[in-house]
Amino acid sequence: MAYYLGRDLDFALTTENTLVGLQGANTSATSGEREMVIKNWSSDGSGDYLLADAALVFAGPKMLTGAGNGTVFGTMSATVNSITDTTWNNRPTNITGLDLSVSTQDEDVQFIGQRNVLKAEVKKENSITITRKKKDDIWNLAYDQTRFGISEAGGISQGGTQPDYTSYGYRIYLKFNSGTTTGETFILPNCCITEYSVSLSADSSQEETMTFQSYVNPIILTGTEGTGMIDDSTGGL
Repeated sequence: MAYYLGRDLDFALTTENTLVGLQGANTSATSGEREMVIKNWSSDGSGDYLLADAALVFAGPKMLTGAGNGTVFGTMSATVNSITDTTWNNRPTNITGLDLSVSTQDEDVQFIGQRNVLKAEVKKENSITITRKKKDDIWNLAYDQTRFGISEAGGISQGGTQPDYTSYGYRIYLKFNSGTTTGETFILPNCCITEYSVSLSADSSQEETMTFQSYVNPIILTGTEGTGMIDDSTGGL
């Protein structure tokens, strides 16, 4: 388990869909109720992402932008609804800390006459816990309504597929600061949201914490290696 401050690395969060993402929205103009909605980053029509909604984005699509091989970090841009300068950022604001845990679940298999025990890997158990200063209800909505991301059919997933399915959950990208542009990039694909909490006190700012869990192999790259950042996961269940 390793704990990092928000300044120690660059961080990005996307869905596992290359065309659509998730953002918060009002259910109506008068009710005050809120919900998570799916927005399209790739076509012209209703339900498209708008620049005015940049602060409401929870997770954008799994796409690359920028010069060279492209990246998921920094300011992203795309042509949506015929507007070529539509931008957003995959990094949640106000991040204060991040706790990364990389582990596996093993099964011990014993053999008659043998002293050693076979450690048979059952699945990965990689998790990441993110803490930020609470500024809105987006994370609360995401935990309540979209824990498993977007389904292959383009709707909100109910978690009825295996966690190694291509479109399952979210993808988290960590680029560790090394003083150069070739620092390690650690990617957790197919994450689901497992925990959410809010800390309150009379004399301090509110903080909220969200935990993501991944059961497949992480992707480890040297620097931001373009298309390698959005490759499908391996090591399925």
